Amino acid sequence: MLSFNHVLFASKLDSKTCTQTLRKVMDLAEIAHAKVTLLHVVKPILAAYNSPDLFESYDLEKALIAEAKAKLIKHAKEANFPMEQTIITNGNPAKTILDYADKLDCDLIVLNGNTHNVFGRLGSTADAIINRAKCNVFILRQAV
Repeated sequence: MLSFNHVLFASKLDSKTCTQTLRKVMDLAEIAHAKVTLLHVVKPILAAYNSPDLFESYDLEKALIAEAKAKLIKHAKEANFPMEQTIITNGNPAKTILDYADKLDCDLIVLNGNTHNVFGRLGSTADAIINRAKCNVFILRQAV
């Protein structure tokens, strides 16, 4: 029997199947009698795009966070997921996900498994989380 208390689902929100994936995470948590927190991390513009204009980057970053919030609200509503259990923040994705997993005392991190690099491997964020997490990590394949 699965035994988890708090599941952190770190979603990219860009998947066409995000709602279905969130429902799968909710099903997993229900079986384990666990709470779920949905987290999305927006990568800082300066780090992501090497933008030389700080003010332009700040405005773009605010716009990306607003866009992510709209997507998160849409997917959460479609999956009947409680908004009070959602977090949108910015920062280094791997570090931020690991920090939230520790802060929230999560015993399982769930990641989308549909993003691979050119060599067919998981991306650097997933790789960093798998190798540094203090708790279990579950890679959920893209919902079909």
